[in-house]
Amino acid sequence: MSGAVHADSSTVAAMRPRVLHALLMISAAACSGAPGAPATPAPPHTTDAPAVAELQPTPAPTPPTLRLPGDVRPVRMALDLTIVPTAATLSGHLRADAEVVTSTRVVWLNGNGLTLEHASVAGHDATVIPGNDDFVGLDAGTALVPGPVTIDVDFTAPIDHTKSQGVYAEAEGNDTYAYTFFEPIDARRAFPCFDEPAAKVPWQLSFHVPSDHVALGNAPVTAEHDDGDGMKTVELAETPPLPSYLVAFVVGPFELVDGGTAGRAATPIRFVIPKGRAAELRWAKEVTPKVVAALEDYFDMDYPYGKLDVAVVPRFWGTMEHPGLVAMGQPLTLIPPDQETLPRQQSYANILAHELAHYWFGDLVTMAWWDDTWLNEALGEWLDVIITDAAMPSWRYSDERLERASWGMSADEADVAHPIRRPVDTREGIQASFDNAITYAKGSTVLSMFEAWVGPDRWQGFIRAYVHAHAWGNASAEQFIAAMGEALGVEVAAAFRTFLDQPGVPRVTATVTCAGGAGTIELTQQRSLPPEATMTTAQSWQLPVCVRWSDAHGKHGGRACTLLDGGAGAIATDACPARVLLNDGATGYYRSTYDGATARALLATPRRGDAYALAGIERRMVIADVAAAVALDRLPVTDALAMVPDLLADRDERVAVAGLSLMLIDNRVLDDADYARSHRWVRKVLGTLARKLGWSRGAHDSDDRHRLRRSVVAWTAYADDPTLVKQARALADTWLAQGTGVSDDMIGGVLGVAAWNGDAAFFDRLVAAAKATTDRRTQGRLIRALGDFRDPALAERARALVLVDDFDIRETRSIIYGQIYENATREAMWTWLQDHLDDVLGRLRMDEAAGLMASIAGAFCDADHRAAAAALLGPRAKTIDGAETALDQALEGVDQCIARAARQLPAIQRFLARY
Repeated sequence: MSGAVHADSSTVAAMRPRVLHALLMISAAACSGAPGAPATPAPPHTTDAPAVAELQPTPAPTPPTLRLPGDVRPVRMALDLTIVPTAATLSGHLRADAEVVTSTRVVWLNGNGLTLEHASVAGHDATVIPGNDDFVGLDAGTALVPGPVTIDVDFTAPIDHTKSQGVYAEAEGNDTYAYTFFEPIDARRAFPCFDEPAAKVPWQLSFHVPSDHVALGNAPVTAEHDDGDGMKTVELAETPPLPSYLVAFVVGPFELVDGGTAGRAATPIRFVIPKGRAAELRWAKEVTPKVVAALEDYFDMDYPYGKLDVAVVPRFWGTMEHPGLVAMGQPLTLIPPDQETLPRQQSYANILAHELAHYWFGDLVTMAWWDDTWLNEALGEWLDVIITDAAMPSWRYSDERLERASWGMSADEADVAHPIRRPVDTREGIQASFDNAITYAKGSTVLSMFEAWVGPDRWQGFIRAYVHAHAWGNASAEQFIAAMGEALGVEVAAAFRTFLDQPGVPRVTATVTCAGGAGTIELTQQRSLPPEATMTTAQSWQLPVCVRWSDAHGKHGGRACTLLDGGAGAIATDACPARVLLNDGATGYYRSTYDGATARALLATPRRGDAYALAGIERRMVIADVAAAVALDRLPVTDALAMVPDLLADRDERVAVAGLSLMLIDNRVLDDADYARSHRWVRKVLGTLARKLGWSRGAHDSDDRHRLRRSVVAWTAYADDPTLVKQARALADTWLAQGTGVSDDMIGGVLGVAAWNGDAAFFDRLVAAAKATTDRRTQGRLIRALGDFRDPALAERARALVLVDDFDIRETRSIIYGQIYENATREAMWTWLQDHLDDVLGRLRMDEAAGLMASIAGAFCDADHRAAAAALLGPRAKTIDGAETALDQALEGVDQCIARAARQLPAIQRFLARY
C-alpha cells in the first residue's frame, strides 16, 4: 500500500528541567489536542564510546538533502514511548545500536516535527544540530571512528488528529484510538530514526499507556505491569529485521476478537477493533484464514511473522502491510450483516490478499531504495489476484486483471509516461514511485504477461527462489532480474528489462498473407501514442506475443507465441487464417490493432462448435483495444458507438458491462443542446434494459447480472429516466427513514440520483442525516450525495459545507469531485476553488492534495481552462510531494482531450442530432 507525506505540526509537551540544550523544534506549528503525557525517563547513558580524536572547530555541517550519508548504520533500534491517544504529543526515548562505517563527528538522523530534548552519542552528551524538515544532526564533539556506537535520544512527537499521518488518533464515540502510518517516509514524524528501506534492523518497543488501553505492535506482547497513576507498561518482543516504514503500533481501548488460527503454521489471528463492533466481523473471520493459507501454499513457506493481528483503522486510508499487525480500513473490514454484498466481500478479500502478499514482497524482502517501489507494489498487485482466486475460486476474480491492464496502458499512452522503475532522487520522486497506473497496474500486468509466457509453474519456482534468496534482507531490480535469468533464462530476463526501464505500451499490428494453402501472420510493433504526441524516438520491446487463429467457422486453427524482438516478426500457419486474435488469453501488455470489421467479428457472440471462439476476457480485451483505437484516432468514434447495442445484449454479462466503455461521448465537450441530446441517447440505448433490471436484485439474479444492474441503472437514471428517478427518490426516502429497502451496493446510486433531481427539503434531510449518524461510512455516502445536487442554489449550499467544522474535509472533498466533473456545476466549483483552494489543500495530506489537484485539472477539456488550471495549480504542486508528477499527467490528459475533441466532435454532433 502506498503512503504519503505532508508537513505536520506539533505542540511541545511538558518539558523536563534537565534538558541540557535549547529545545529544537523541527517544522513546528500548532496541533489540536490535549497536552502530551510526561516524557519517559531515559535509560542510564552507556560508556561504549569508540576511540575518538580531537577536531578543530569547523563550520556548522550542512544537513543531507534526501538520503542519509551512510557513515553510520543502525544495527538494532529500541523505542520506549508514552502514548495517550487524546494528547497532542507523545514522548519517547530512542536507543540505537549502530555501526560507524566511516569516521564522522556528526550523526545524522531523520526527524520531522520532533522536539529533541536530550541526546548522547557513545555515552557522551551530543549537541543537537538544526537540520531541515527531514534531518537532525547529533554532534558528538569528537570524531567517531569505525566501530560500534550507541545513540540515545529523548524526544517528543506530534499525535496527529486531523490528517492521519505519522502517529495519528481518531475518536470513535466517547473513545479515542491511536494508530500509525509511516509509508513512505513518515516514521520520522514519530521518532528519530534511519528512515530508509535499506536500514532494516530488529526493533524492540515498549509502551506506557493508560491502564485500560490495549497496546500492540509488530511483535507479541511479552509483559505488562502497572505503573501507578492510571498508567501501565507494555513490553513487546524484538521484531525480525524491519525498515522503519513498517514499524507499527496501536494504542486505545480496543476490543480484541479471536479469529482462530490459519494455515500450516496455525498462526493465531485477532481482530483489533473499536469497542462494540464484533458482530461486523463475520466475513473477515471467514476469509482471512483462507488468504493466509493460499499465500503459504504459493510460496511453500510458513507465514513468517508468528501472529496476525488485524488492526481495523478508521478509514480505507491507513490500510498497510505492517508485519504482524496488518492495518485494514473499517469500510473494508467491518460489514454489518445486512450490508454483506459481493462487492464488499471482494474488496476485503482482495485488499487483504494484497497487504499480506507484501509480507513476502516488501516485508520479508524489502526494496533497497524507492526506485524499486515496484518490487513491493507491482509484485503485490500481481499476486493479490492469484491469491483471491485461490481463496474464492467461484468469483473468477482473475478476470479483474483486465481492468488493471487497461488502466496501465491508457496511462502509458502519453508523453509524460514514466518507466516502471526510474531513479528516485527527490521527495517528489519517492511519492511518484507509488503511481497507481504505472507502478501497480502496468507493473502487475507485465509480470502476468511473463508468467503466462514461461508458464505458471516455472514462474512460481522463480518467485520462490527469489524470495528465499533475499529473505529478511533487501533486494534491487538487478537482483530480481539476475534471479529471473538464473531460473528462467537470460532471454526472459533481457525481455523483461525492456518493459522495466522504458516507458510506453507497444501496439501490435498483423498482416495476413496466404499461399499454397498455408499462411503467414506478419507482426509489427511500435509505441502506442495519440497523433498529437511529441515523442518521436522509435521504441521497441522484446515482446512476447501470443496469437490464436482459425478459419471462418472455427473448425481449424492454432495458437502460437513468438518473442517479437525489434520492429517485426512472423508466425507461420498451416492454413490461411480468416480470424486472428492478437492477444491470446488477454495476458499481453500491448495494444492490438483491429479495424472496425475485424473487431465486430471478434466480438460476435461465439457460435456453437467454434473450437477457437474467444473467451469472455479475450472479448473484453478487444473492447478495450477498440476504445483505445478511438481515443488515439485509429478508429472512428461512430464505429465504437454502433457496437454498444449488440454488446449490451450479449449473454455474457461481463462482456455487456465492458461494452458500456464504448459509449465514448465525453460530456465535457458538449454544449447544452448536445448534452441534452446525449441524455436522450443514453435513455434510448440503456433505458429498456435499465428499467427491466430496476434498482433491486431479483431472487434468481446471478452476481454478473447484478453487476450489470449496478453499471446500467444509475447511468440511465442520471440521464433523467423518469421511472428510475421516481423510484430512486422513493427508495432514498425509505432508506433515510428506516435504513432499509436498498441493497448496500445500490445505496450510492439511489442517493446520488435522488440528489441529482432533489429539492431543498431533500438536501436538508441529507445534511441532518449526515450530522446525526455515528457511522463514518454512512456519513461519507450522505456527503457524497450532497455533491450531486445540480440546482444552482443547492449546489452552492453544498460547496459551503466543504470547509465547515461539522464535517471532516476527508469526507467533504467528495463534494468537490462531484461538482467539478458535472457540466451543470463545474464552472461554479472552479470559481469557488480559486478562492478556497489553499484552505482545502492545507487540511489534506500531501497524497490527498496531489490527487485532488490532478482531478481538478483533469476536469476540463478546453484550452482556456487548461491554462488557468496550470497557472493556479502549478506553483502549488511544487510544494507538495507527488503533485508535480500527478499534475503533469492530468494536464497531458487535458491536451489529449482537446485534440480528440477537435477530431471527433463533428462526428459526435452528427450522431447526436438523431436524438
